[in-house]
Amino acid sequence: MKIHGGPATLVGAPDIIGCWYGRFFAVETKLDTDVTPRQAYVHGKIQDAGGVVVVAHSVQEAVQATANALRLPLRHRSRSVGVGTPDGTR
Repeated sequence: MKIHGGPATLVGAPDIIGCWYGRFFAVETKLDTDVTPRQAYVHGKIQDAGGVVVVAHSVQEAVQATANALRLPLRHRSRSVGVGTPDGTR
């Protein structure tokens, strides 16, 4: 799910969060900047709890890094990623 920032949103929360077969993951999207100290802190808390955090600078990087981190096969290389099964099909 996409997290939209606002006054009630946790400062430093990743942009995208999800759970895949019981494994929590988060994707921090960046263009030209690095993660902030607060984002690094939140990422560390997620990792300490056993979750996966990926910092990505493109859609392809986000998909590939998340698949690698979750040890999932990456069978579809389209602009959208299937949701529902480990192989990315719907």
